[in-house]
Amino acid sequence: MAIIRDTLANLAALATWMQQNYVPSLFKSVTYSSGVMTATDADDNTVLEIHQGTGSVNQGYFRAYRAESNYLGFTLSSFPSSTGGGSTIQIIGCDNGFIIGCPIRIGYGDANFAAVFTKTNNDKPAIIFPSSPNATLPQQYTTALNHVAFGDSATIATTTTFTPEAGQQNCLVPFATNANIGDTSYTPYAYYIAMGTNYAMGLGKFEMGDSVYISNGYWAIREGS
Repeated sequence: MAIIRDTLANLAALATWMQQNYVPSLFKSVTYSSGVMTATDADDNTVLEIHQGTGSVNQGYFRAYRAESNYLGFTLSSFPSSTGGGSTIQIIGCDNGFIIGCPIRIGYGDANFAAVFTKTNNDKPAIIFPSSPNATLPQQYTTALNHVAFGDSATIATTTTFTPEAGQQNCLVPFATNANIGDTSYTPYAYYIAMGTNYAMGLGKFEMGDSVYISNGYWAIREGS
């Protein structure tokens, strides 16, 4: 797959885009019905649900599943936000996953949201996203990040927070998910950028060594094998 970059109008369009580009490489299926997008893994487990909202306060949700009926996420009023201009889903993808960013509505106010979708070393879909979307930039990339893969511990829910350090090199750190005791689960192709040369780059790509990475400035996914 070549690097792909898109702007999508709504959740239904995101579901179609994921179905076209990441089934079956990342998800077994992606469906959209009655305002809800659902994605499953190779074993037919539901690993992701997003409810776009009904127009009422916090009647929608974002849920990343670590076991059947066991998920991490938050409630929302609109995904993406239905207020004002610029309420679109920005997205960039490559062989090893994709990154999205969009405004969402939480309660009566807008917040910034971003997420990474990739695979773990165990070939399970992994979803990284802010546990509490915030109106302050760039906290959606750096603060209290959930990191969820199906099969993780159903009781532990730690988060990742890092302080971006502007420097003259890029230091990439894989995300780890909350694996059960004795297991190992991390994202071999997706990273947060602990030290970076261009945090303000927006969605795009950069080269490091012999590899190409897609990035939003704070997270990166390595393209290719």
